[in-house]
Order: sequence, then structure tokens, then C-alpha cells
Amino acid sequence: LSLATGVGVCDALTLEIHPRAGARAPSAADGRPSPNDANTQIASQSSLPLAIKWPNDIILDGAKLAGILIESPGGTALTKDRLVIGIGVNVNNSWQSAPREAGPNGIALCDFTMKEHDLQQVLIGLLQALEKRINQLAASDPGLPAAWEQLSWLTDQRVEVQTNGSSITGICRGIDTDGALLIEDAFKTHRIYSGTVRAV
Repeated sequence: LSLATGVGVCDALTLEIHPRAGARAPSAADGRPSPNDANTQIASQSSLPLAIKWPNDIILDGAKLAGILIESPGGTALTKDRLVIGIGVNVNNSWQSAPREAGPNGIALCDFTMKEHDLQQVLIGLLQALEKRINQLAASDPGLPAAWEQLSWLTDQRVEVQTNGSSITGICRGIDTDGALLIEDAFKTHRIYSGTVRAV
């Protein structure tokens, strides 16, 4: 769900960065792709600097633009079947004027586009993109894993992963169809399902 959300965030922010990325490209069948073709936007993203840093960060031009947090509210039987998706996006709060303690590796949408964005429009775009990608997840649509693999920022980078009290260092080989981060070291390819990761 975190990765599906990440792809949806990238879909929506692609349209904020480059509105023409959402334009329909001709298809071989009838000259027009289906309005429900969820891969139309993702195909346009290959030339844009948006990416997913597994498992829950959105990277723009090499810096963190957004973060995703998914939690279960717990409690009664009804709420145990729910998940709460939290998304934080730096939109018009320029990182250039952020406090020094915020660190050097962040960016806001306005820093990249050099313009102020309509927050309501950004929110609506995010909700529409999330609905599409979550429906894909529910339907086990193979286009969704293909999208998060295409957007994987860590692929081919040397990384260190902290997981289950141990550390693994190796080359990231992408994100598998089940959401596992693939890390290849001298011995084997590790499948990571939770943990923290950084490029080294």
C-alpha cells in the first residue's frame, strides 16, 4: 500500500510539474488510450526527476519532496480493518527558507517549478491518483508493480539497510512485484520487507 500510494503521489505531482504529462498518447488500437489507463501518466514520468525511495519517500531532483506514513488505528473490530494513509508534501513552503535544522536534503515543489501551486488542486489531484492506484492494488494489476519498479530511486545504487536488528550492504536491484526491496551482496540477493535504507 505504501508503494501504491507513492506511485499515486508521483502521478499527481507529475501533473503539477509538467501539466502536459497527463496528455493522452496515441495507442495502436484506436488512436486513443482508455481514460482508465493508469500507465499513461507513469510512462510520461521517465523524463521527470520524480522517484520513490523505498518504502515511503518521494524524491524530486535528488532531494526529499514528500513522505508517506501508513498506520492501523487498532481498537474495535471495525477499525482494525482500516488503514490511515498520511502524506506530507512540501508544496509552497520553500526549502530555501527552511530552518537549518531541517537539513540540506529537502525540496519543495515551488523550489523546482519556480511558481506557487494551488493547494486545493494539488489535494484533488492526489486523491484522484490515489483512488486509481489503490484500485489497481486491489485488483492485483501487474501495471502497478511495473510502475513502482520504474520509479525506484535506489536501483543500481549501493545501499545500507537496517532491518530486524541487522545491517545489510549491497547493490539495490529494484523493487519486486510484492514490494520487497532487492539487495544483492557478495553472497545472495536479500528480500527486504521492512527497515530503513540509505545510499552509501
